[in-house]
Amino acid sequence: MSVQENVVIRKSRRGNVIAVSREHYLRDDLSCGCGLCRMCKHPALGLASGRLGANQEVYVIPDVSAVLDQTDVILSGITPFKEVLFLETVISEVRLTSAKVYARVKEALTTMGSSSNYAIFSNEHHRSTFVKRSDQTNTSAYSEECILSAATWLAQHWKPIRRQLMLVTDKDLMGKVLEDVEILSVENLVRKYEGSEPQLRDLVQTRDEDSDVDMRDAKRPRLYPDYIPLADAQRKVKNGKLLQGVFNTNPFNRLEGTVNIQKGAGDEGERFGVLIQGRENMNRSVQGDVVIVETLPKEQWKIPSKVALDEGDDSEDDDGSDSKKLASEVHQSDSVQAIPTGKVVAVSKRNWRPFGGSLDAARYTGGDSALFIPAEKAIPRIRIRSRRVQDLLRKRLQVVIDSWDRNSHLPRGHVVREIGEVGDVDAETEMLLLENDVPTWKFSTAALACLPTENWKVTEENVHSRLDLRSKCIVSVDPPGCTDIDDALHCEERPDGTFEVGVHIADVTAFLRHGSELDKEAADRGTTVYLVDRRIEMLPSLLSSKLCSLMGEVERLAFSAIFHMDREANELDVYFRRSVIKSARAMTYEEAQNRIDAHRKGKRYDNPDEEDIAKSLFGLASIAEKLRLRRTEAGALSLASPEIKFKFQEETHAVVDAQTYEIRETNRMVEEFMLLANIAVAKKLVQQFPQCAMLRRHPKPLPEQFESLLKTAKSFGVELDVSSSKALNDSLNKAERLFRQDPYAANLLRILTTRCMTQAVYFSSGEVSAPEYVHYGLAAPIYTHFTSPIRRYADVIVHRLLAASLGYASLPQDLQNSKKMQEVADNINHRHRCAQYAARSSIALHTRVLLRDKVIEEDARIVRLLSNALVVLVPKYGVEGIVHLDPQRPPANVDASSSAGDAFVLDEDKLILTCTDGRVFKVMGTVRVRVSVDTTGDNREGVVFELISKKK
Repeated sequence: MSVQENVVIRKSRRGNVIAVSREHYLRDDLSCGCGLCRMCKHPALGLASGRLGANQEVYVIPDVSAVLDQTDVILSGITPFKEVLFLETVISEVRLTSAKVYARVKEALTTMGSSSNYAIFSNEHHRSTFVKRSDQTNTSAYSEECILSAATWLAQHWKPIRRQLMLVTDKDLMGKVLEDVEILSVENLVRKYEGSEPQLRDLVQTRDEDSDVDMRDAKRPRLYPDYIPLADAQRKVKNGKLLQGVFNTNPFNRLEGTVNIQKGAGDEGERFGVLIQGRENMNRSVQGDVVIVETLPKEQWKIPSKVALDEGDDSEDDDGSDSKKLASEVHQSDSVQAIPTGKVVAVSKRNWRPFGGSLDAARYTGGDSALFIPAEKAIPRIRIRSRRVQDLLRKRLQVVIDSWDRNSHLPRGHVVREIGEVGDVDAETEMLLLENDVPTWKFSTAALACLPTENWKVTEENVHSRLDLRSKCIVSVDPPGCTDIDDALHCEERPDGTFEVGVHIADVTAFLRHGSELDKEAADRGTTVYLVDRRIEMLPSLLSSKLCSLMGEVERLAFSAIFHMDREANELDVYFRRSVIKSARAMTYEEAQNRIDAHRKGKRYDNPDEEDIAKSLFGLASIAEKLRLRRTEAGALSLASPEIKFKFQEETHAVVDAQTYEIRETNRMVEEFMLLANIAVAKKLVQQFPQCAMLRRHPKPLPEQFESLLKTAKSFGVELDVSSSKALNDSLNKAERLFRQDPYAANLLRILTTRCMTQAVYFSSGEVSAPEYVHYGLAAPIYTHFTSPIRRYADVIVHRLLAASLGYASLPQDLQNSKKMQEVADNINHRHRCAQYAARSSIALHTRVLLRDKVIEEDARIVRLLSNALVVLVPKYGVEGIVHLDPQRPPANVDASSSAGDAFVLDEDKLILTCTDGRVFKVMGTVRVRVSVDTTGDNREGVVFELISKKK
């Protein structure tokens, strides 16, 4: 082994030029990455555990530009890309250039190496391929030299095994000539194989200069203005002349959007929206893009559109007249004022991720061009070209946007993946997981190697080093069929008449070592994702459903919070210990409720153990009731959401019915003790680690977030006080009494209140000032998550912090850094949002499956008025959608001729929509609708709502 030094000149994030000295320990025993090579005795190093095999005679080595620009092709696993060797130089450059592409390559190497034969060659540490860098060599030239050196050596090295090396590039290496090495562009290589592998063509990312650009675009008039240079735009943002924010499309009208602007940091910073109306002003912006906008003169400011745009009104075939689709007849009043309006002048960061959806079969007329309809309605339709269009119809696909020309209404893209048939539950589920960025890859071999054996059991050593609570009457209460049981409880009366209450949480960190491969994968996943018919776990099932799960009558390791409380549920003392428990019983909410109700009625049991369980549950319920009352008095909100529960046929597991999810006293009981423990742990962590505690906050909503809610309540004679969470909750309770004759109206008001809230987020205590720690919804000055480490990675971090605060273990160095802790929190927040969206999409999917081939009539409540439509919620199914009030589509029981020429007038003050035929619609009012599933047309298989009549 020898040592060589390279000096690399790089720019820091602040723009400073720095010299980085790197030592290279050169070896001649490193594997070339080919499993057939007998000269290399050692396995491949780096991320990959797999080695190239004998699937084909040509091995592909991509350069940096190929990996960055043609990731879909390189990682396709299709001939000739079945055997791909990544050079260490290429991986390093990709990592520095694009975190998103690097993550995809890393995933391919770590999870698909054995099946797709991806491997790494450590060319920078191999004596035969190392290239010493001169001071004058720039990074690009040095990388090219390293790649050519590695390719030359590998070509000679593989001659004895008769394997040819093919170096593929997207631009950099064209024109180079190497002995025994074929150098091709990705485009030419695809042409070489597309006769036998036609799907390869679909994966190639096209660019404006490519020869297959649709020539019709060149003949179209220019529809959009040029973007100003990004550097100039960003400079003007710093000077305050332009604004930057995230573009969000109007969910009811894709010809309008809002750019959310924040000036200043934290909750005290100024936040507002800039309205963007019309294609030209939107200027090719896509949902989620970070855009730079110029505000228009105040006399050009407008009010947001109230028009519900029909599907397809954003197509390239319409007349391009946006004004008629944005116009709305709104009763003007002091409460309806124009807001800042602007236009997009540059895009700072594109949100061009792969989008799931299907081709528009209804508009397809033949040929190799088609329109792709994304499942996310906020995304515009995408034009794609493929020789396989006929094969792709009625398929769920993933498509990425390649470009959006100035003279085209719609962007262009290419197909990157076929998911399955439209309507197939498994294919639809896979698509919603991909759409919501839910990690679905299998745990790597390295991660699974971190697991204990299946026959692991609590040892005497565990008992001696922990608090032994096996004699306590501990029970768990969960939904039916729950196998990942995080928590268990106990309550017993002490001799002095006070109570000992224990909250026992699965000690996941006893099995999950910080920094291990399994810990890294759990951190990437962030949370378990619960869908209607399955779950995507954060941890392998050996831990989540077996060794960590607090099952009944089995000894388990736990982290316990023990509270000493008086009869009024006042907390007298609390301490935390690692423990060993043995749950007496794992119960469902219903079973536990029956026990509590029976105990209240005086039922007693001959079996002492059963009697102890009943007493413990009754004590827990009594204390929880007092805790809940105290929280409510302190200002905790009681909100609602339209939750439903599906029923499945046992044999086929097909969904057969849906019903409103029932909330029992035991649900609230468990919730109270989880909140109690979470708050207590948060206090402990901030005392011990004030700069790096993992906490959870729920910012107070801004006044403007309540505007629509206040109008809605006022239209029903209800005055809501939103000055504080307590005032708001008191107002909602008062409204509940006013709505005695219509209980669901009170619940609907709570649902609408929930939608006004900002989202709760995890954060590092050192990155936010103490007054901003507050959790608005819980009315808690400080809060964290401790009680679900099996399914939330935030709780795993909290367990490590708590263990360190108690002296069980030292706190890992990276958890002591506030900024690094915030990075962990940011990833968890992202994964948590993705899990929420995926869960909602799964409910929507199974609702569609339930209603497929049916036409039902149900009462619906109006949750929003548009100038030509109603947004309604069907309580029984928890499904929400638009009822169009187009004069050409009258109610189902109204003669079409009688409604011709109807017009609609929306009174924004009173929230009333009036039709010229005498119909009047009001927010929270009830209408009768016909609900069905459209399985034709654009392949979205959406739920369709048709107004039957206004309910009297």
